[in-house]
Amino acid sequence: MTRLTAGDVDHLPADLPIMDEALRRVTGLSIAALARRAAGARTATLFPAGRRVCVVPVTAGQGIIEGFSEAVAAVCRHIGCQVSVSPHTDVAGWAFAAERGEEVVLAADDQRFIALNIRMGVCIDNGIATGEGYATALDAASGGVAGRAVLVVGLGSVGMAAAVRLHHLGASVLVADLDAARVEVALHTLPVLAVDSTEAGLGVCDLVLDASTGEGFIPGSWVSPASVVAAAGVPCGVTPDAAEVLGDRLIHDPLVLGVATMVAKACLGVGRGDRRAGGRERSNERGRPLRSGRKAT
Repeated sequence: MTRLTAGDVDHLPADLPIMDEALRRVTGLSIAALARRAAGARTATLFPAGRRVCVVPVTAGQGIIEGFSEAVAAVCRHIGCQVSVSPHTDVAGWAFAAERGEEVVLAADDQRFIALNIRMGVCIDNGIATGEGYATALDAASGGVAGRAVLVVGLGSVGMAAAVRLHHLGASVLVADLDAARVEVALHTLPVLAVDSTEAGLGVCDLVLDASTGEGFIPGSWVSPASVVAAAGVPCGVTPDAAEVLGDRLIHDPLVLGVATMVAKACLGVGRGDRRAGGRERSNERGRPLRSGRKAT
């Protein structure tokens, strides 16, 4: 999991209305509406407006990121939840949430960022939710990915979850990662094709989901007015000149879409045991004809 910095999150509470409007322009959906869609909610009334959510600061590992809990709480509040930030950390914070009767608790350490629905026993991982949220955003921004080639760059938990969702949406998914072992896992787990490089993939794909942790490796010469890039990775893989070409067709933030999707899934009770839920999606794919070992040319 990428560790954010105070500089990544200190502006987010104030910027949420601006981000919401930018997302509406490119996808037609607000942050809340996109989270509902990514979580699988069928009507707006199912979205957990008014649900009680508690953010618990965690001191383990490298410790608390200044402003992180407040930024997470601001996202939850923006999508309609009743939010508190625990004045206590770690176990005392979880006890505070449980004793107050909070429904969902959000907490992050150096390894995991989760939303746990205490009442329903549903645990949602932020990496998986982020991949699903960005795949849903790319689908909306592009007018639908069904029948189209989509390049997924970076095959960690975010990229794999995005690839699963994009496949379910009907896309032909191409993948790229500097780690050959990750590519092999993807090829043997999902019906995807591998490309030799991001540049090669962009040569055949206008739609890109960047889930890598590389910075500025997609230059302006690799994108066009037809390109749409959903950049879930931190830092952003798109260079400033590419961002200028893309304009609103670049979807990127360090936290918001992942948190919104994670909270929506937790409050709606989508998936029990987070990684088991993701595993079910992937195991279902094993029953389909695979294209493992193939490369796009």
